[in-house]
Amino acid sequence: MKSRYRIEWSWPLLIAYSLLLAYWMLWGFGRTRLPEYSYNIIPLSTIRHYVPIHSMEALINIAGNIGVFLPFGVLIPLAIQAGFAKTIACFLPGILLLELIQLITRRGSLDVDDVILNTIGVMIGYVLFRIIGNIWRRAADDK
Repeated sequence: MKSRYRIEWSWPLLIAYSLLLAYWMLWGFGRTRLPEYSYNIIPLSTIRHYVPIHSMEALINIAGNIGVFLPFGVLIPLAIQAGFAKTIACFLPGILLLELIQLITRRGSLDVDDVILNTIGVMIGYVLFRIIGNIWRRAADDK
């Protein structure tokens, strides 16, 4: 019963959060259409500019690209009853599509470093989800 209940509320949350994030990435925060296509396909080249973190812009870029994706590390495994590998495998096509849409619409850039940071966010969210789940399970078993 608990598992079915989790699936029932996790799907609407996953869909709603995905739509909110798509809005942020395409129109939010005053995004406008760039005059030309912007992309980076060289891993770690953008991240190298921000590490070590030396400005608020760097902190927002690194922490934001990780933090905003933490919920997917919880919502994906809840919605589809997935382990780590399946969670990442379900996440990657979605973020790649969103990055591609940013490139095509010129409302952002396709950046492989964003994909790396976003995926790290999902991984951290998944690990936290499992740790908290284990703590709750142990606490329930002790009662």
